[in-house]
Amino acid sequence: VGNVDRRIIYLMVLVGLFIPLVWPLGLPLGVGPLTRQAFDFIETLGPGDIAIVSPDFTPGTEAENLSQTVAFVHHLMRRGVRIIGLSTRPDGIIYAERVLKELAPQYGYVYGRDFVIMPWKAGNESLIVAFGRDFQGTFPYDYAGRSTQGTLVDEVTSIREVDVIVCMVTGESMHWYVRQIQAVYGVPVTGGGTAVTIPGLMPFIAAGQMEGILTGLKGAAEYEMLLGIPGRAVAGMDAQSLSHIIIMTFILLGNVAYLYERKNRARRA
Repeated sequence: VGNVDRRIIYLMVLVGLFIPLVWPLGLPLGVGPLTRQAFDFIETLGPGDIAIVSPDFTPGTEAENLSQTVAFVHHLMRRGVRIIGLSTRPDGIIYAERVLKELAPQYGYVYGRDFVIMPWKAGNESLIVAFGRDFQGTFPYDYAGRSTQGTLVDEVTSIREVDVIVCMVTGESMHWYVRQIQAVYGVPVTGGGTAVTIPGLMPFIAAGQMEGILTGLKGAAEYEMLLGIPGRAVAGMDAQSLSHIIIMTFILLGNVAYLYERKNRARRA
């Protein structure tokens, strides 16, 4: 083992990464309490309810946040919840359109009636303050420049008509939603974050101001397992787990070989 060409090790790790990405293995994965809380809350929603889905991330964190977004939208559409897609980031509108339009046909969702997508507007936290006070006035047109009159936006006469805000975050926007919407109007907030953002959100969880949260890729994989729809997140976790197993196996075998050789040298001496 000690004389194994390192290229063989690299090749085996590469194979260990590749296979689960193509054929997810469904390796055992425990579901954490924060993921379970988010899932259970969405389960309380049903037809007629309205959710704002806000993918507030950039391509740099797509590996974590996109899978979270897809999992939540699957669940919301499965429950018959109508969806308003928007984002405080220009990139986020692209993800909102991509996910909502890709999944809509699976659930018979029709644009305007069952989901709409708002345009990006500058302002960050002040934008959230603005649509909290007057959603229809803030968004008279959708992302394509069409009037939002005659769409489900007509029903959002107050932000309190929204039943949940689902935000996937890599920055501060989750804080903004909690401060400006949940704390002021009582609208529930949940979503997902990159692993490094979660510690900063835990005070909101402890205060009961958030309905759980998905932690990075692992949280997205847990949610996919709860939905029974293994996707990119489960495949990603399988790839990580299998590659770690391969590396740990080589480390173990290398140490065993070293101890065996040292014992033999001691005997010969």
